[in-house]
Amino acid sequence: MEMARQRNEGKRPESSDSSLQTLMSQKSVDEIELALMQVSEQCTVEVLIGWLNLTELLLSRAKLMRQSLEHTAIGWIVQHGPIDIGDIRYITGQQKVVTCTDVVECTHMVLKACGGDVEALGAYLCSRPYKYGSVCKLIGDIQFRQVFREEQRIRLVDGKVQPQLIHIDKRFVR
Repeated sequence: MEMARQRNEGKRPESSDSSLQTLMSQKSVDEIELALMQVSEQCTVEVLIGWLNLTELLLSRAKLMRQSLEHTAIGWIVQHGPIDIGDIRYITGQQKVVTCTDVVECTHMVLKACGGDVEALGAYLCSRPYKYGSVCKLIGDIQFRQVFREEQRIRLVDGKVQPQLIHIDKRFVR
């Protein structure tokens, strides 16, 4: 219960069972996963908290490893060019976000292009609410630019724009 109290206070509890620390330092990911599958709803709170802490640590380390690898991949791509793996392409640059700037007008344009068929209109909606690539193909570039804008999402570190690794599924490129 002391570990739960420390956890609730925002402190990382010291493991009363160093077997999880040993597990992480001496076992493969597959072996850790097998051991994790033995954890059940009947385990002690200490075991559960130990595993929660261990998986939190593993996630944190995996994120750091991914960031390091992405930094290396960016350098590699700058030197050698894009990486293509089947339908996936990795390039460097800034992420772009397309936003509908006039939802009402866009709705009228799409509805008109669909011949007034509301069900056909629904096929162009998503949570933003429009599938911008599909709408652009339907209404054309000129009308598209009237109701959508494209902007870059930059990542700043110490006031400097940082390149980002971009994952592109070429099946969905317009």
